[in-house]
Amino acid sequence: MNKANLTRKVAISLNMPQVHVKKVINQCVQEIQATLGRGEKVTITGFGRFSAKKMPPRTRRNPKTGAKVAVAETISIRFNPSRKAKQSLAKIFEQRSSRN
Repeated sequence: MNKANLTRKVAISLNMPQVHVKKVINQCVQEIQATLGRGEKVTITGFGRFSAKKMPPRTRRNPKTGAKVAVAETISIRFNPSRKAKQSLAKIFEQRSSRN
């Protein structure tokens, strides 16, 4: 699912114009990014927690040639699903597998 599909589905389920839903989703994404940029975690109860971590510059090896390669500092965004989200997904997969 991409953002356009999410927007469409939320708009239909809430009986709202897609334009309004798109603005809300975009604002949510911007707020999450801004919060992570400040080094804070974002917790959405029942869904999960987003966090950002700076990965220091390091040296890796090219698996093909074995040569050392310098990798610049990067920022990694991590997502940890909540227990409730994991349980919900487990039920969905269980139901889906029992149909087959």
